[in-house]
Amino acid sequence: MAEASTSNLEQALPLLWAAPQFQSSADETPDVLVTRDMNNGLAANYVLGEIGNLQYVRESDLSKVRMTRDDLHSRAVQNLAEAARRTPVDIVRQEGGSLAALWVKEGHWSEAALLLVDELWDKTLKALAPNGFIAAIPRPDILVFCDAGHAAGLVELRAMVTQAFHSETITKALFRRKGLSWQRYSD
Repeated sequence: MAEASTSNLEQALPLLWAAPQFQSSADETPDVLVTRDMNNGLAANYVLGEIGNLQYVRESDLSKVRMTRDDLHSRAVQNLAEAARRTPVDIVRQEGGSLAALWVKEGHWSEAALLLVDELWDKTLKALAPNGFIAAIPRPDILVFCDAGHAAGLVELRAMVTQAFHSETITKALFRRKGLSWQRYSD
């Protein structure tokens, strides 16, 4: 990344990955990517720029501007929430099925990272899943969910994750929304 500044780090966005895919930044080694363990098998990294020209935020970038990892995470999630309010996010429902997906028509961020936007799940989408949400993020550009009370939806989610699995896969795991967090789901 070019010289870090507070103003450009203020524009960071989060990306979600399977936790072991990136080197942890727990030791604050300067060239290590800033990584936040989400305590559910996922980890967040932070990026600047647009798809195709992303720059990952490194520990050295934070130290240059005296920003903490927690500050960066809060700001990045806030930026994503603001982008979701500004940019059309379509809810695509499977015809005759139990699944729904979030799809971003425009913008330069990953649908999978929308798991981090509490307002989306706790307010905007709440009516779609009265029994709670089960979600899958098999790839950065795919976020699919169903109502936790629909057994058919769970079967469809698992099948979809298996189909979508390839080199850009985040995880085959399913996640359940509990309180203000997502927990790895197992039945």
